[in-house]
Amino acid sequence: MSEAVFKTEHWERAPFVFRRNDPDYYDKLFTLDDFDRQLSSSPAKKLILSATYANSNSNTWSNGISSANENNQFNTLIQYQVRKMSVVSGYSRLEQGFTGTGAKPEIISTYYMGLTRWFNIF
Repeated sequence: MSEAVFKTEHWERAPFVFRRNDPDYYDKLFTLDDFDRQLSSSPAKKLILSATYANSNSNTWSNGISSANENNQFNTLIQYQVRKMSVVSGYSRLEQGFTGTGAKPEIISTYYMGLTRWFNIF
């Protein structure tokens, strides 16, 4: 196929499939066994990353007194497994405000880190 035919008939118009007479042409490129070996040897398979976010708003009215309340909570977790132990760390943030009281929202932040160990009992 010439370059002119390719550009007029296929370029940004239609898919082009180039068939080879060698069905094993791509066999040496990257096999499923190579893929499995990469997954099983990767340290990333023992890493857990997670995060959550929650937001809630509410308004109350009682005996002529109103209050607008807002809660935001954010949590993260990082865990890495080494044999039967895990290193755990994370961050939590809670913002809670009540505008009926006139006070600024309270913000509570927590950082944590620890080790866990599990046992095969049964």
